[in-house]
Amino acid sequence: MTTSPKPVTVYCGELCKSQECNTATLNLLNRSLNGIEPNISIGYEKFVNNPESLSPRIIDLLQVAAHIFCADRMISRGKRGSVDNKSWARTIEFHLPVIDIDFWSSPALQVALSQCLQFMTGDRKYSFVFKEANVKLHVPRQLSLFTEEMSLVAGADTADVMLLSGGLDSLAGAIEYLNEHSDRNLITVTHKANHSVKRTQESIVGDLQSRYDNRLIPYGFECHNKKIIGSIEETQRTRMFLFSAIAYAICDCFGKHQFYVHENGITSINLQGQGDVINARASRTTHPKTMCLIKNFLRVFT
Repeated sequence: MTTSPKPVTVYCGELCKSQECNTATLNLLNRSLNGIEPNISIGYEKFVNNPESLSPRIIDLLQVAAHIFCADRMISRGKRGSVDNKSWARTIEFHLPVIDIDFWSSPALQVALSQCLQFMTGDRKYSFVFKEANVKLHVPRQLSLFTEEMSLVAGADTADVMLLSGGLDSLAGAIEYLNEHSDRNLITVTHKANHSVKRTQESIVGDLQSRYDNRLIPYGFECHNKKIIGSIEETQRTRMFLFSAIAYAICDCFGKHQFYVHENGITSINLQGQGDVINARASRTTHPKTMCLIKNFLRVFT
């Protein structure tokens, strides 16, 4: 009989009582609070000039996605040699502060969020306990994602949004788009996971800018664990959810209703009969069902 992994409880932001992280409990904090130093980095201030101009639901969405990603990197799935083990899947409960508590308390939203994460990660269960955030500064509810940024970005009205991870798949997609749509610009969305990835992404963007007459409008969102806690899990299954949250935030800003994803190709379908399509080895990053579940979740915001 296979023993199920013990559930892991994750306390986020102001709900943290310490900086301790162990196999049963994580405390993830982005800013100094009550003498507790931060152990993760979420770069709101590097994403926009004034984070307080973000609409409450967008702030919540980015925070939820960022904490899910950071926790994913902290919760081990076991040794590399046990990727096919039936106990590979995890059970995780998040305690998260949010600004729009009525919105996040919706059973339909929580079901859509859990179903999306459970399929894309292959984990056993995701559950959420949302608490109303202790917001000291008033956040206007009618502002778009960016205030000053919107008026400064030329060509955003004739642009589309695309994920740009820094890999070959997304690069090929960007090149194809720029070649086929010479009259349009491309807003690229990146996740800055570490300095190495950031350098690669900036190099790609710089080269595309020079080759395609500065038709790229790049936006990057920083999110990673600090060295004090590190990142012990390399599967990063929730990175697609974080990427999608960032892209949705950009779309919300510029009034776009879709974004492009070029990742993983045919392997995302998990064709039967392949030796590597077993549990952990079966990528679901852009599996058709993953895309459908992400779409269902994001529709709740409209």
